[in-house]
Amino acid sequence: ANTDYVSMVCYKGFDENKNEKYHFKPFTALEIAKSKSVPESEFQDGISYNLFWQLKPGMKIILKKELTENVNELLQSEIKKRIYKVNSVFPQANNVGKLYYYSIIHFHLNVVSSEIKNPKASGKINFYNPKENPLIRLNLANSPFLIEGKHFEITPDGVINLKM
Repeated sequence: ANTDYVSMVCYKGFDENKNEKYHFKPFTALEIAKSKSVPESEFQDGISYNLFWQLKPGMKIILKKELTENVNELLQSEIKKRIYKVNSVFPQANNVGKLYYYSIIHFHLNVVSSEIKNPKASGKINFYNPKENPLIRLNLANSPFLIEGKHFEITPDGVINLKM
């Protein structure tokens, strides 16, 4: 059985009071191979959800300090300190069985191992000196970020073009 997750999908919907609701679903290679892609929508607990984003290993993300932060106001040099590459995506249950959805991400610039002070993945993000903590265990439900392809592109010469 293949338990390696190759994709994490976030679906967005609205409850009867028009409150935004999110639904996360991890997919294995086998599940995606069977249907050729992830479903565009999901129905759960009386709520209709539509595909909001998909995250796969190898993709790059830009971390935001908070949901309302406008990344357009940052300098390219500041944005570059927030670009991480997705290593893996996975669900993990806590001791009472509640599922959380994580991604292990690493700072995208080539970091030599001698520069890494903390080789274990932690949840602490350093927005000013990412080399202090280049490996992050990101709780996807609590972490605002932009996704390469959907929110931004990086040109071959390294310029970050935001699509917002």
